[in-house]
Amino acid sequence: MAAVIKKYSVNQEVFRQGMRGEWAGVIREGSVEVYIEQKSGDRLVLATLTKGEVFGELAILSSDDRRSASIRAVEYT
Repeated sequence: MAAVIKKYSVNQEVFRQGMRGEWAGVIREGSVEVYIEQKSGDRLVLATLTKGEVFGELAILSSDDRRSASIRAVEYT
């Protein structure tokens, strides 16, 4: 498996809760918001991740390969 550099603009979705997880990421620069959407439609922010942090690993390491939360770029990432 090769590393791929991906770039995201402010507010751009990286992936959505429930999607099949086929990769994980490491933030080289910028930041992302980890959130879940509640039944009311409100977003519940779980964390903000920055340079050096990993995201998306749960879906590729667990038997349920679905994303447990959504990720969006807070700034250019």
